[in-house]
Amino acid sequence: DDSSFIYYREEDGLPDNSIKGICEDDHGNLWLSSNKGITKFIRGIDKPSKPEFKNLTVLDGLQGDEFNRRSAFRDERGYMYFGGVNGLNIFHPDSLRENSFKPPVVFTDFKLFNRSVDFRGTDAPLHQHIASIGKEGIILSYRESVISFEFAALSYIVPENNRYRYYMDGFDKEWNEVGNKREATYTNLDPDSYTFMVQGSNNDGIWNEEGVKINITILPPWWKTVWFRVLMAIIAVSIIIALYYYRLNQLIRQKETLGEMVKTRTLEIEEKNQMLQKQAEELGEINTRLEERQQQIEEQAGKLREQADELSINNQTLTRLNATKDKFFSIIAHDLKNPFASILGFCEILSSRYSSYDDKKRLYLIEIIERSANNIYKLLENLLQWARSQTGGISFSPESFHLDEAMITVQDLLDESLAEKGLTLVNNIPRNYKIFADKNMINTVIRNLLTNAIKFSESGEIKIEAKRENGSSRISITDHGIGIRKEIRDKLFEVDRSKSTEGTRGETGTGLGLIICKEFVEKHEGIIGVESEPGRGSTFFFTIPDQKA
Repeated sequence: DDSSFIYYREEDGLPDNSIKGICEDDHGNLWLSSNKGITKFIRGIDKPSKPEFKNLTVLDGLQGDEFNRRSAFRDERGYMYFGGVNGLNIFHPDSLRENSFKPPVVFTDFKLFNRSVDFRGTDAPLHQHIASIGKEGIILSYRESVISFEFAALSYIVPENNRYRYYMDGFDKEWNEVGNKREATYTNLDPDSYTFMVQGSNNDGIWNEEGVKINITILPPWWKTVWFRVLMAIIAVSIIIALYYYRLNQLIRQKETLGEMVKTRTLEIEEKNQMLQKQAEELGEINTRLEERQQQIEEQAGKLREQADELSINNQTLTRLNATKDKFFSIIAHDLKNPFASILGFCEILSSRYSSYDDKKRLYLIEIIERSANNIYKLLENLLQWARSQTGGISFSPESFHLDEAMITVQDLLDESLAEKGLTLVNNIPRNYKIFADKNMINTVIRNLLTNAIKFSESGEIKIEAKRENGSSRISITDHGIGIRKEIRDKLFEVDRSKSTEGTRGETGTGLGLIICKEFVEKHEGIIGVESEPGRGSTFFFTIPDQKA
């Protein structure tokens, strides 16, 4: 059971995809009516891979091109009836005869710049009608760049259905199928020889493949002709030869002049050589005395270099100590400012509202002030230790402790700053998360990074996280603040950066808080960094290697 089928469309040769009626003749061919006439579909024994269609229109005698749906009938004698919008067509398929005449093709006109050429004109490129041109063809100048040919197939049975194709040998790559159009135009052909060929068919598609052809020669401009190129070559060769002999004479004269100059110069050099020889003898004696003096100077210079090296070492040490002293005082001012401000704020609140608070509230505020004072003391002690680290005298005391418990102390110090800006601190450090580090240093690093996050945030939340990766603990603090530009981000941890950026409410600082963080993290052999985009917040992170945690 073969349920496959082949379908045909306009691109296969059908005049229209809308078929109104179908009848089959005695030879197995199908006759199809549509909105564009009647079509004969010629079928062979097998289903054709390339169908053959013969289309009939009103020019072939139909009542009209548009037919009605299902208005098709074949009687017992084989006559076919097709009803259309303008009447009825009746015919017997065997009565239709194909036009087998191969029409001759002739040229009917030749145009330059879309104007017909009168061969009787004195300057015309044609000396007889285009249809009578022989093998000599047409000769044109390069200026005559727009040419047109008109042609016709001499078949007068429905000449509107005659078809044409043309080809310009030397220019076209394939034949141009133009339907019933009887004109071909070319523009800007290069100077060369061409052959223009035209083939035509009658109304039933019988082609005269011999067609007609004509030779065309387009002459080049004078500067592209062979004689001009030969002349230019002769001139160029003549100029080269003249230049060669001119240069040769110059070289001969220069050679004679140089010979005389060499003789004169040789005499002068011999005289100077004698003078130089006498001077060399005198310089030899002077050089001997200078060598003795040089040896004495070198011995003295060695002693001076040793003294200079000692002075340089002492100067470097003094410079470093002075820089450490200056940085130490800046760090104290930076790190003690906020905690003292917090204590003063709570004291002011307690003083101004003492009578309105009950004992429980007063005790609560006093406890906060006490904790802040203790933390300031610890911070001061830690800063002093950091200052001693600049001279190599710090005591680095790592221990194993729970990072989540240490965060409670840091958060108490920052609660007031968080509340003032409406921020929320989200602590995502796992419970009982242990690290091995100097507790005071790590508290200082976390407090500084959180203070910066508060400084550059106005609302939302600040998140602190801790996780282990690649043999280290990675602690990160993320905010949704104003972010950091790249040119600032690249200098955040540089020692010579003397001034920090103002916060969202004009908060200021010394810019050395991050320097403390960097030195304390590097003391633990960890790294510190930042990821940030302007307007999208920042993430500061540092790592602490897992040694004995």
